[in-house]
Amino acid sequence: MLKTFSKKLGTTVDKSNIDTYDNQILYSSSDGRYKIMVYLNGGAYSFTDFNCSDNVINQNMDKESVIAALKKYNVKPCDIAEFEQEREDGKKLSSYRFYVDLNEKNNKLTDGYLTISQSNKILNIYNYIYTYKSYGKYKIISQEEAYDKIKAGQFNSYELYNIKSILIRSIKLCYQLDSKGYYQPVYRFECTIDGEGRPIFIPALEEVK
Repeated sequence: MLKTFSKKLGTTVDKSNIDTYDNQILYSSSDGRYKIMVYLNGGAYSFTDFNCSDNVINQNMDKESVIAALKKYNVKPCDIAEFEQEREDGKKLSSYRFYVDLNEKNNKLTDGYLTISQSNKILNIYNYIYTYKSYGKYKIISQEEAYDKIKAGQFNSYELYNIKSILIRSIKLCYQLDSKGYYQPVYRFECTIDGEGRPIFIPALEEVK
């Protein structure tokens, strides 16, 4: 992937400036213009161009023009992805998203999103689309059972203490990487906890009794 980016952008990787973290590696280009964070589990990445031409990504683009912009960085959305322009308070942003919502085909599951956005001369690409190969079939709990776990306080509160109120706005079945390197199904509850927006994740696999 690094060779692909480097060749397309006409630059090389600065081998003296590589930062390694637990499950990710940050690379920089020799000229300092580009950075790419590669996530070792699943191959996702985030990419930044710190000196992009003005208005490569703007508020008035269609799907084809966004795909053309991605092509300049040798990035191609998967064919099954849906396309949308991101908004904030109803206002169009210079940000676009391709997403796949749990598409299952040929014993493989594709899920996640790819975004491209620009602010002034800084352009960002985030590619978090994963393709999972099925390990096996297991029973999962229902949304109601997951909700009961929240009511019982059986969840990670993300270092929040003495919670007074939880407003659940939506729920979605998605996947998270576990400690053994497998993606496990979880229910993601989008919540407002004491006035602050935070998700709550409830493991979806049925416990073996």
